[in-house]
Amino acid sequence: MTVKHAGTLGTITGRGVSGIPVLPIAPVQGVPVVAPGGAFLPSDLLNLQLWLRSDLGVFQESTFVTASGDGDVVGGWQDQSTNDNHVTQATTANKPLLQSNQINGLPALDFDSTDDWLASAAFAAALTQPFTAFAVFKRGGVSGSDAVFAGLEAATNIAIFGAATGEPTIWAGGPLASPTSISTNLAMASMVYNGASSTLRIDGAEVVTGDPGANAMGGITVGTWFDQTSPWDGLIAEIAIFDRLLDAAEIGQMETYLSARYGIALS
Repeated sequence: MTVKHAGTLGTITGRGVSGIPVLPIAPVQGVPVVAPGGAFLPSDLLNLQLWLRSDLGVFQESTFVTASGDGDVVGGWQDQSTNDNHVTQATTANKPLLQSNQINGLPALDFDSTDDWLASAAFAAALTQPFTAFAVFKRGGVSGSDAVFAGLEAATNIAIFGAATGEPTIWAGGPLASPTSISTNLAMASMVYNGASSTLRIDGAEVVTGDPGANAMGGITVGTWFDQTSPWDGLIAEIAIFDRLLDAAEIGQMETYLSARYGIALS
């Protein structure tokens, strides 16, 4: 196949047109991200409901006009699944910052522990249990209860938050808390919301199983509780939510992907 390039004809090869290197192409809204060389991505698994990662689809405005750079506010964070469950914030004072080179050389969103948050519109259909979620975060301080993410309102509130003494806790109408504090350490949380069979894993190891409640999830608020109490203090790098119960092998794939990406040693 041939194409016209700068007034000449050239052959498309793996290196580009007539030997010109191929430039990276920014993600297109609604088009799944594809990894080079067949590397695993969350989008390889079925029923990916939402996927936020801090190096893609991060904009200063809630209307996704100007890409955020180091130290810029974040008013729009685009969902990298095909569901367009983007999270936005129109009020400048409530926007987190994008900080480069925070976790294993990758950027992260920095929430100020006071009033920073982003939220989606209501999901097309609320997620009913069982479903599975993952998050990578680093707490800035342990001085109160603060949420990595939550739902949009009380009746459909699903959350993961840090307790005042540092124990990661999942919520679906009630708390299910790890017995061990992670303090301000970088952490990867794997969460199965499945009634009395719910589990929380930290860095690849199960830390608690039990019943946090049966709430569905109608949407997502990032960086605070659904009512903007319990604001997050620290970094959030990635969130992925699947509208089904992932099996052990699939959870392992996700944990391996996130551990390699963020330099997190699996327990």
